Amino acid sequence: MFHMMQQIAYELHQHTHAFSIKTNQPAVLDFCMAPGGFVSYIVKRYRKCSVDAFSLPPSQGGHDVLIKYGKDDARVQIHFADITRVAAQFGIETIAQDHPEQQTLLQPWPHEPKQYDLVLCDGQVLRTQIIPEYRKGCEASRLTNAQLFLGLEMIKEGGTMIILLHKAYISPCFKLICMFNSFSEVQLYKSSKFHKERSWFYLIAKNVRARSPEAITAMEKFKRLWEKNTFQPQDPFKNDSEDPDTDDLRASVHEFGPRFIELARPIWQTQVTALKMALWMQKP
Repeated sequence: MFHMMQQIAYELHQHTHAFSIKTNQPAVLDFCMAPGGFVSYIVKRYRKCSVDAFSLPPSQGGHDVLIKYGKDDARVQIHFADITRVAAQFGIETIAQDHPEQQTLLQPWPHEPKQYDLVLCDGQVLRTQIIPEYRKGCEASRLTNAQLFLGLEMIKEGGTMIILLHKAYISPCFKLICMFNSFSEVQLYKSSKFHKERSWFYLIAKNVRARSPEAITAMEKFKRLWEKNTFQPQDPFKNDSEDPDTDDLRASVHEFGPRFIELARPIWQTQVTALKMALWMQKP
């Protein structure tokens, strides 16, 4: 997996220049770093970079970190914690005593406050991850919205975000891409070598206007969804598109649909080609 992620980082940059940063000493924030393939690529590219990272502890089902950090490489500082549990960063200072995770949700932000040139939001729920039963149905949404809110809160004006997404054809994903298109320059990328039969792909948002009204509106939505899934866990069959403040889908399709098709067609074609060639699709 480590070498796969290094290769994906290389290919991602070759196709989108996602790691072209305007300074030779970029500050990078990675929300779900292990095993460290993307960060490995970054520290080789920028010898004077600084990386603040989070990684789910192996004791909670997280991957092992396979790069140097801390005293072995001062450029990379890792905090082993679940990024969805820093409630104070969402403006929440107290939590009801009857909440099943009242104590663990109040973990402090461990890194020195700063703004980042590049933010990596590629964390996903792991098969090995230990998740309380009451929030198993909404954990993916909690993790995604935590990364997006915190990423926009901490990115520099004009910075870049790299976001792992799934299923571009479903309405929540479409609306998310449409939303980022309103305050950044968006590109989509899917590897033609790794997991190509699956629906995952990357959204690259460059020149993020993080203080624009559109970005602030997006942050408010991400925060609201994190709070809802943290304190009022939703039905696993109910998705984010049912949020009452969602934009009108028809209007979004009319305004952004042609551009979306232009962006998404290459990733769909990659997946279609891979599925046609998959062993399980071949006639006996």
